[in-house]
This record gives sequence, C-alpha cells and structure tokens, in this order.
Amino acid sequence: MKFFIPALSCILGLFIKSSNGIQCYTCGLEEVDPELDKPGSYNVSVILGKKTGYKMYNHSCTEMDTKKGQNLPINLTSQELEDKMASVEDLQSVESFLKAANKRWDLKKGFIIYKEEYERMKEQVLTSNQPEIPPWENFESLAQVNYNTEMWIRDCGDTIQHCFEAKGDYDDQLPTFRGCAGTPHVYDDVCIYETQAVTVLYTPPTSVDVKVSLCYCNQDLCNLKMSSASRAVISVFIGLLAAALII
Repeated sequence: MKFFIPALSCILGLFIKSSNGIQCYTCGLEEVDPELDKPGSYNVSVILGKKTGYKMYNHSCTEMDTKKGQNLPINLTSQELEDKMASVEDLQSVESFLKAANKRWDLKKGFIIYKEEYERMKEQVLTSNQPEIPPWENFESLAQVNYNTEMWIRDCGDTIQHCFEAKGDYDDQLPTFRGCAGTPHVYDDVCIYETQAVTVLYTPPTSVDVKVSLCYCNQDLCNLKMSSASRAVISVFIGLLAAALII
C-alpha cells in the first residue's frame, strides 16, 4: 500500500510556476520542488543571522508538523555544558583543550556548531583522553529553538487566490498535503468533508471507507490546521482526493 501523489498534484493545480502573490505553507508533494521554483533554493540547513531563502517544502508534512528534517545549529557555551559535565574541573579541562585544538572552539565566548562538527569534536575530545562531553542529543531542545518555519513557505503565482490543506484518515495513517491551490473557484475559508469507499487491494478486490477533507483559504499562510473552517460537501472534489490518497 502506498500514497499516490501525482493525481493529487494535478487535481489541486500545484505545478504552477511560483512568482509573487499569496504565500502558502507547502508540504507533502515531492513534485513541488523548490529547485524548479528557484534553482539553488533547496537546502535543509538553517544559517543563523542570514536570510538564505532556503526551502524544503518538497518534504513531508509530518516533518513540518513535528519540526524535523532541518540541520539545526546551536550556540555552544560553557554555561550550556556546565550542568552536563561531571565536575567544574572537567569543564575547565575541556575548555582549555578545545580552544587549543581550534581557535573557533571557544566555550567562554560561545560558538555556532552543527551536529556533524559537534560529533567530530566529541570524538577528538575522547581520543585525547579528555573528560567526555555529552552527546548531541542532549542539546536537541536548544537546537529546536532555531527551527525555521519559513523553509516551508512557497510563493504562489500571481493568479493564485487560495491555499489548501488536504487530509486522509485510514488505518492509523493521516496523510497531509498543503500548498497553493489552482482552483478557479473563489471560496471563503471552507472545508469539504466526505467518507469515500476506496479500493486498497485489487486481488481480491477490497474497499474501505476513508475519511477525507479538502480545505481552502484565501489569506497568506492560512492553510495550517484548518479543520475549524466552514463545512461543505462537494463530492466531486472529495472523490478525486480519495482516489489520489491510497491504492
């Protein structure tokens, strides 16, 4: 069983060249590629203090909703290490060693470091018989502060008036898709709901009921957790969405 993406892309008109206009959160569709919108813009690394314009909206909405998938840095200081070391003496020893090994590794001043470099640094500390420093996982909450939600924002074309959020619910799977909606219809905020019989096996033929929703909104960055929008039922859209979700 897998999620069938191309049909959904065509239904919602997502292959529109980005320019200026409404901005939408975008995720869940690999075909909506930042590199096609702007060559060189795909990247998952967050660079502190710099407007890079990097985008990753061809990744899953699960990564977006759980704030995963980005290469996040931390500002490592003596203060951050202090309560994670066995003693003050161990911290002082590591401080001196790191500064001698690399001038940039000055814990008293603090320095920006990513997971890959941190793990190399940790290995260097260990092989030099210095007191052990904690694993990177101990700093994940510190790194999470630097998560950049702008990397999920797509500039839609001038003619685009809506963002969308589409969801399915089957067998503990909650696939979600967000992006710029190419519908020619003009809506206020509205969610379309229906339960559809969808074929999940062809031999033997097996159908299940799948709950699906398709929500539209018409303001910048409005397509996040849209289930509270006005309800409507438009079977043609939901039938197409259900057919796109699962085979």
